[in-house]
Amino acid sequence: MFSSVAVHDLLLAHLDTTPDAPALTSRDVTVSYQELVAQCDATAAGLIARGVRPGQPVALQQANGIGFVTSFLGVLRAGAVAVPIPVYATARDRAELLHRTGAKLCLDEEAAEQLRRTAVPAVITWPSVDESQLAVLPQSSGTTGVPKIVELTHANIVANSRQFAAAVPIAAADTVLSTLPLSHIYGLTATLLAPLTRGAHVVTQPFEATSFLAAHARHGIGVTFIAPPIAPLLAHAPDSVTFPQLHHIISGAAALPAASGHAVEARTGAAVLQGYGMTEASPVTHLRRLSSSPMESIGTPLNDTEHAIVDPDSGVPLPAGAVGELVVRGPQVMRGYHLDPQATGEVLRGGWLHTGDLARILPDGSVVLAGRIKDIITSHGVQVSPTKVEHRLLEHPGVVDVAVFRGRTTRGEEAPAAAIVGTATTAELTRFAREHLNPYERPRIFLPVDAIPRSAAGKILRRELEGLLD
Repeated sequence: MFSSVAVHDLLLAHLDTTPDAPALTSRDVTVSYQELVAQCDATAAGLIARGVRPGQPVALQQANGIGFVTSFLGVLRAGAVAVPIPVYATARDRAELLHRTGAKLCLDEEAAEQLRRTAVPAVITWPSVDESQLAVLPQSSGTTGVPKIVELTHANIVANSRQFAAAVPIAAADTVLSTLPLSHIYGLTATLLAPLTRGAHVVTQPFEATSFLAAHARHGIGVTFIAPPIAPLLAHAPDSVTFPQLHHIISGAAALPAASGHAVEARTGAAVLQGYGMTEASPVTHLRRLSSSPMESIGTPLNDTEHAIVDPDSGVPLPAGAVGELVVRGPQVMRGYHLDPQATGEVLRGGWLHTGDLARILPDGSVVLAGRIKDIITSHGVQVSPTKVEHRLLEHPGVVDVAVFRGRTTRGEEAPAAAIVGTATTAELTRFAREHLNPYERPRIFLPVDAIPRSAAGKILRRELEGLLD
């Protein structure tokens, strides 16, 4: 079991060993671990001087960069609770989130700069931060209904940062690329805090295709993090793009098709490892590490994490190899949903977090996902996993991206439909489906689209696609 400290204390160990080592780079500016701690302390001091008290929610709405990191860690150093808001959030969404969390202060880039200029007392009385205190109030992905606000404590975040740091192949000498939004828990814990826990150098910047590709050679990136929609960009990178020091690519946030993973490995020369998690688990619970595990596997549980496959309706454990709901438990699992005990009780039952994902456990102990419970399509009385159909269709050379969703037959019955990005025609896809899919799995409609709608976490927004057929 990992011992718990406050989140901002994760950096302190490096002050005794490698204080001058590079910690963060953004926009051609690099700060060492010593400088990063000093900037976090300055932000915290400014917050305390402005009257921010322990336990008070403070929102952050900034793009990936040193400013976001110092604001985030500064909020926690001051004993307050961070409320990350995506930079793309509308004014209405921002106002609703501030209201729901009770945050009165929002540190956007302008407010953060003003805070850094705040006069502070010569002597600061730092608040004592207990591991059981709330650290972050992130939003769940919100692919259905109103996004829930998740309560994650310092103990949750520290545990998951250390769990993931112990599992992921990142060394202190590595440079890690972090372009996934730090306002999302995957970006925050996996691509920032875990590498910093290892003493690595993190290059953080907002995602943009050209600069993302160029960063690998420019900064000597050893490990990069992606969500599945980024995989085709790597797989089809121009010949002018090189990956001289890249040795691992970590994919998360949604299921990565095996064909996409193999294509990325072939182009980059780096090993692709798929992970799994959810906001409610800080977020990582699994990572593919065993050579025996197939590409599409999410791997085995992290240290101090347990899993099981249960019947989605009864919660009874299922035998090995059976498909059922994946449930997990461990020190990274949330305290609950903010001010929503009913929703908390629906997913935290008997000490287990019910993920809502269908999965099966392979003989080597690794896990393969089989779709979302609520996404399952009943076709001809048989349950169809959209994930399986998507993975098969992606094997067609004319398909760049795909999403399978609930459609209807002319008689009004449920049937799979597929949104397609690529050059494949309906006739070609129909022939391909006949060869590679069971009759009940074959999409009745192939809908050409310019892009697949996804949430910030990379999850397919299937309901939006269903609306296109209305």
